[in-house]
Amino acid sequence: MRWRIALWTLLVEVVGLAAGLAFPGWILLLLSSGCFSPGQSDRTEPQSFDPALAIGGVALACVAVISAVMALKLLFAGERGETGRVRRLQAQLSVQLGLALTIVALMTVLHDPHRIDQCYPGR
Repeated sequence: MRWRIALWTLLVEVVGLAAGLAFPGWILLLLSSGCFSPGQSDRTEPQSFDPALAIGGVALACVAVISAVMALKLLFAGERGETGRVRRLQAQLSVQLGLALTIVALMTVLHDPHRIDQCYPGR
């Protein structure tokens, strides 16, 4: 039963994050060449801008807010003695932890510290 709750929570969470971050992430990737911060021109000092870190940071912030709300619900359900709801919220919070760790791992894998060298080979 807990695995069903965990799978359902994961599905809802991933679909919600993907739907919420798809358009802003697409705009961020569209406006960024990966070499400059959005809005920078060629005449300014080059800056390495990594859209994976920006999008991942927003996703982590969303997961943190949802986790905080679930933790408060867990606290209040525990005080009321609702054991079924406590078990469900514990399973959901474990999914949130796994999702946060997955996002951090993806941000680490997709981060490119040498991007500025690729944009400016003569440096």
